Amino acid sequence: MLSLTSAAAFILCLANIVNCAEPPERIRIKLDVSGDTGGEVTSYLSRELRHFPDVELVNTDAHFRIEIVALELKRGAGVTTGHGFSVVVTRPFYTSNIRSWIAGHLDAGTLKMLDQSAEKAVYTEAHFLEVGPNVQESCRTIVASIDGSVFEPERKLNLQLDEMFKKSRATPSPSAR
Repeated sequence: MLSLTSAAAFILCLANIVNCAEPPERIRIKLDVSGDTGGEVTSYLSRELRHFPDVELVNTDAHFRIEIVALELKRGAGVTTGHGFSVVVTRPFYTSNIRSWIAGHLDAGTLKMLDQSAEKAVYTEAHFLEVGPNVQESCRTIVASIDGSVFEPERKLNLQLDEMFKKSRATPSPSAR
C-alpha cells in the first residue's frame, strides 16, 4: 500500500502531465548562460532560437529553462584551442491544477511540505556537452540538439493532444444525443 506522501507525489506527477495537456501557443524559454564567453554565447543562442516561430525568449513563466556554462579550452601556453559547453534543459514541475483537490485530502503540515518541495522542483529534459572550435557553430549545434530532443517531441505531443481534444469536443456526449 502506498504511503500518504508517495500517493501525493504520484498525484503531483499526474498533475504535471495534465497541466501540459493544453498546448501553449508558443514555447517559452528562459536562457541562462555563464562562463568565459557567456555574452557571446547568449547572443548566438538567442539569434538561433528566434528562427523558430513557436519559440519565445522570456525572463519569467518559462516552459523550459536552458542553462549553459561556456568555457574556453586552452593549451598549456594559454592558446585557445576550442570551446566547451555544458547544457542543461529543464522544465518546471507544475502542481497548480490539482492543488485545490489535494488540499482537501491532506493535513496542513503535509500540504505545506509538498508545496515547499514542489516550489523549485524541475524535470531535467536534456543534459549534454558540446565541444567545438567555433562558438557560433557550436551554438547552432546546441540549438539543433535541443530542438530535436526536447522541442520537437513536445510539438508532436501537443499536436496529438490538440487532435484528441478536438475529437472529444466534436463527439456529442451520450446525454446530448
